Amino acid sequence: MAFRELLRNKGFSLFFTANLAVGLCGFVAVQSFSRSLNQHLDDNLRNILTADLVVTANAPFTPAEKEVMHQVLGPDVQVSEVIRFFTMVQTRNTTRLVQVMAVDETYPLYGGFALDPGIHRSAIHQSPSVFMSRDTAVTLGIRDHADPRDGLQDDSGRAAGPRDDPAPPSPQTLTLGNTLFTVAGFFVDDPDKALTTLELAPKIYVGADQLADTGLLGFGARVRYHIYCGMPPGTDVPALTQALRSGFAGLSPDQSRIRVRDSRDVSQSLSRVTGYFAGYMALVSLVALFLAGMAAAFLFRGFLGGKHKEIAVLMSLGARRSGVGAFVFTQLILLGVLAAV
Repeated sequence: MAFRELLRNKGFSLFFTANLAVGLCGFVAVQSFSRSLNQHLDDNLRNILTADLVVTANAPFTPAEKEVMHQVLGPDVQVSEVIRFFTMVQTRNTTRLVQVMAVDETYPLYGGFALDPGIHRSAIHQSPSVFMSRDTAVTLGIRDHADPRDGLQDDSGRAAGPRDDPAPPSPQTLTLGNTLFTVAGFFVDDPDKALTTLELAPKIYVGADQLADTGLLGFGARVRYHIYCGMPPGTDVPALTQALRSGFAGLSPDQSRIRVRDSRDVSQSLSRVTGYFAGYMALVSLVALFLAGMAAAFLFRGFLGGKHKEIAVLMSLGARRSGVGAFVFTQLILLGVLAAV
């Protein structure tokens, strides 16, 4: 009887069910997305770190420190060295703060650059040159000759007319320290993955062997030296991480200047960031579910208010209050089940 009553009021039943279903779907979707995101990050921790473990120092590594790494990691380790620092870069149009990533030829151990077609990864090691994103080029006032909009104006700002002879594009340059660097190409994606989208300065990549003449690594420079280590399959990376920390602590008992990270540290950082996001989205979904429940309650109240005559007839025919209540609750349960399905 309760089901037949709902069928006679198809408009109310469909609207009530759809309203409650949307709220439930939002809540379930947020929880499912959070689990999928965490699973994806866990499966790609090595690509995010670009190594199995990373050793970082604020000064060049000493022979004793390198010996500790050699003894702990063994001869089968793959090593890539990166120097990271902030400095001012000068172009023809502006001077800006940038983050310099000086990498060797083996970087990255996991992942890679997504460069424009025709650009080779070794270009930044053959001569003083840099890789950057197109957004960074716009920030530095560097023209991208591959952009179809390029060529609408010449260097003086005058619109290029149809009679202007097309000139070959001149190489784009920037000054880094005491050295003039050429823009070797642009990347769509780089292997260095930040945990947040907030960056202090745009990023450029140079060859580590091109830094010697820049004068940027002298006394007083704020530089971070990184050694990325790739281990053979089946290696107990957490145990090696702990052994390295103990070895470096033995060299400087007071306070070690070296930091060792592995995928567990990246996982903790990512879990914290994604936890904030998932918590916020869960709160939003709960609010949406609460509003959907309130709307459903008002809908059912209006529906029930129009059934006073039918309820009075049932009670006049001998129906008990408990029976009428069971009838109403049965309708609510049916609608809730339909919304959940």
